[in-house]
Amino acid sequence: MESSNIMVTRNLLHTGKYSDLVIQCNGQALRVHRAIVCSQSPFFAAALNSNFREAAEGRIILPEDDMETIKRVVSYLYLQDYDQERNGLGCPESKEARSVANCNSGATPLDNAGETKSPEMETSLASISTASEATAYNNLHVYIAADKFGIEPLKTLARDRLANWMRRNWNEEVFAQVVRDVLQSSPPHEKEFRDIVIGVIIDNIQIVKQERVMALVGEFGFLGSAVVKELVQHLQFSTKKRRQLVKLCAFVLQTLQSRVQSADRR
Repeated sequence: MESSNIMVTRNLLHTGKYSDLVIQCNGQALRVHRAIVCSQSPFFAAALNSNFREAAEGRIILPEDDMETIKRVVSYLYLQDYDQERNGLGCPESKEARSVANCNSGATPLDNAGETKSPEMETSLASISTASEATAYNNLHVYIAADKFGIEPLKTLARDRLANWMRRNWNEEVFAQVVRDVLQSSPPHEKEFRDIVIGVIIDNIQIVKQERVMALVGEFGFLGSAVVKELVQHLQFSTKKRRQLVKLCAFVLQTLQSRVQSADRR
């Protein structure tokens, strides 16, 4: 059952009543409330507590962000949750979605022009072939946005959901590519995903025999070191198990060595 506070903020999100700020992104706009948004995000607070145009106009333009991700961020700010599978504010027919899409109060022509996507975003979306894969990338995009906007609880939620996805889908074909994008896209100062990825691979060590996973291990040196270290630590098992681990360890080392030699020849 929802708390009374969430019921109130859901109604504000649903109706847009008393909104005093517009967040504009890729031809769409969201009518939101400064008290809710700025109290949870240093990024938005700084934009409005300044002499910049945003503060005077009550409009923040985010030209480099994806609108579906922004919707998920806004959903969290109001509801302390977001839909990781469908559109950012719930099902396509939800009143919240229609209210956001229409955004009639104070909207400029650009607000209702319809969402546009950069060629890079079109390519990225086209490459996502399954609902499960889309869920992973939805959470990754939310994590990156939460870091940008300084919303720490949302970062934690998105990271936990992405970690759960990895634990459930470690044997799927898309696992290696999702992990690669996570490690390449997450902020350099964040190390949590490294530990999560290492944990998933170690818990399912047999996947290092897969070419796509070995390519991943070879690409990120810390993964190779962690895998070899874990294999060595398990050599105290039974003779049969130890032989299997020695073979696997030798396979990992040989593969890594081959990749290093190939890189040197280039």
